Amino acid sequence: MAHTWACAYARTPASECECSCGGALHGSGWASSRRSAAPTARVPVAHLPLPTAPAPSVFQAVTERFRARRRAAVERIRRKRHTAMNRATGEAESWLAGTMVDFPAASISAAAINAAMDALTDDIAEAIVGMLNRNGCFDSSGANHMLCDFLASIACAMQRFRKEFQHQVAYIVSAILKSRKKGKLSVIPGPVVNVVAHAAVDVITKLPPSHHFDDVLRAIRFLAISVCPEPEDHKAVVQCCLSPLENYILSDVIKQELREELPRGWMTRG
Repeated sequence: MAHTWACAYARTPASECECSCGGALHGSGWASSRRSAAPTARVPVAHLPLPTAPAPSVFQAVTERFRARRRAAVERIRRKRHTAMNRATGEAESWLAGTMVDFPAASISAAAINAAMDALTDDIAEAIVGMLNRNGCFDSSGANHMLCDFLASIACAMQRFRKEFQHQVAYIVSAILKSRKKGKLSVIPGPVVNVVAHAAVDVITKLPPSHHFDDVLRAIRFLAISVCPEPEDHKAVVQCCLSPLENYILSDVIKQELREELPRGWMTRG
C-alpha cells in the first residue's frame, strides 16, 4: 500500500502503519506542523543589523530638489510683491506728476507736496546721512534701509501726533464741563459741548498751517518710498508711508493688491 496523506497525519501508533513507509513516515505531518508552529529564537538586539543610510548621492539629490522648490516658491512670491509695489509707486508718481484728473484738487495738492519734497530732500537727507556718517554708521549701498528707516519712523511719529490731537475731543469736553461746574456758570449740555469741540478741532486742522503739516507728512512718506531700495521688504516703509496714503493717491484696487501680496497686517484697512 502506497504512503498516503492519511498516514502522514495519522495519530495511531507507528506499529499499526499499513502503507509502504512501514511506519517510518507515520504521523510525520503532525510533527512537521508542530515544528513550524514552534516560536523562533529571538536574535539579541545587539546582533540585529543596523539600518543602512541612503547613499550620499541620493540624499543630496533629494535635499537639493527640496531646496530648489523652496527657492522657486520664494522667488515667485518676491516677484509678485515686487510687481504690486511697482504698480503702487507708479500710481503715486503719476499723482505727484499731476496727471491724475479724477480728484479735483489733485494738481494743487501734488504741487504742494512736490514743493515740500524739494525743500526737504536735501536738508533732511543731509541731516540724517551726515550724522550717520560722522558716527561711522552709514551704509551707502542702501542695503540696510538706513535713510528710509529714519524717514518712515519720522512719518509714523508725525501721524501719531496728528491723530492724538484729533482724538483729544473727549478731554476738551470733560475739561469744559468741569470748569463750568466749578465756576458755577450756566450749564451747557454735554452733547452740545461735544459737537462744539469737534467743530473747533475740525477748524484748527483745516487751517493753512495744518495743511502745511499734512504736506510735509506726505512729502516725507513719498521720500521714504522713493529712496527705499526694496519697499516691498521694508515693513516700516509700507506701514508708515505707503499704507496711510489716501485713496485719491493710491486706488482701492492697488491697495487691495498690496494686501494680498504683502505679509498680513502690513497694509491696514481704512
